[in-house]
Amino acid sequence: ADAPPADTPAEQPPGTRLPGPAYQALLHVASPETLQAAARDYPVLLEDWADAELAARTEAALDEGNERLAQLIDDRREALAQLRARLGSAEALGDAVRALLDADGNDAVAEVLGAHPMLLTGAAQAMLADLASTAGAQGQAELADDAARCRALLHDIRAGLDSA
Repeated sequence: ADAPPADTPAEQPPGTRLPGPAYQALLHVASPETLQAAARDYPVLLEDWADAELAARTEAALDEGNERLAQLIDDRREALAQLRARLGSAEALGDAVRALLDADGNDAVAEVLGAHPMLLTGAAQAMLADLASTAGAQGQAELADDAARCRALLHDIRAGLDSA
């Protein structure tokens, strides 16, 4: 894969939500394995809104006349969309949530998060909220509590990653 162009903007453009380090990590992706690692390190890349932001950055690069950067961003955006679709399918996300609910202890949770970075996205938060609500309505208090606890844990982890 191409290395990022030397004239890649180092500063985060105003009005963007994608952190500079996440964007830079994405630009340095050279293989499916490094894309997976970037998504694991920066789960914000897996958020649906990141696609629109990357499309806007592609357009901005084209407006600046930097076709090479625009193509690089677009290639990474496409690869990321494929990864997001694979990891974020209802089945894959459901499997990830079940693995998290079954994890016992910090090491097991860390292992699950490493294998399923999609758990640190808004989609997982929504799935866990729905699970807690549905389980509570069906009288499955323990499952509802576990889902709510996992949701809070993931929220805290994500907040820590976003502030780092």
